[in-house]
Amino acid sequence: MTGDLDDGTAGLAAIKECGGLAVVQDPAGAPEPSMPASALSNVGVDRCLPLERIAPLLQQLAGLAAVPEPRAPPVRLQREQAVLTETNPWRT
Repeated sequence: MTGDLDDGTAGLAAIKECGGLAVVQDPAGAPEPSMPASALSNVGVDRCLPLERIAPLLQQLAGLAAVPEPRAPPVRLQREQAVLTETNPWRT
């Protein structure tokens, strides 16, 4: 969605790594285009749409049959989550 800088890019990349779908607002119509532009430059985006077309797409996707099981997060993401939640089993 609309935002400044690139703070959504890492999260969107993590979603893709786990088998999720990446939908990004078209930077051309965004009041602050740097966040969606960063996502487009750094993540294999599945759809880039004007803001008004994102909600209908999400409704359509929510009505589809379930997709295969999501992939387990890569170890790198598991480590980041463990650090965030202070349950880091990799601490020595």
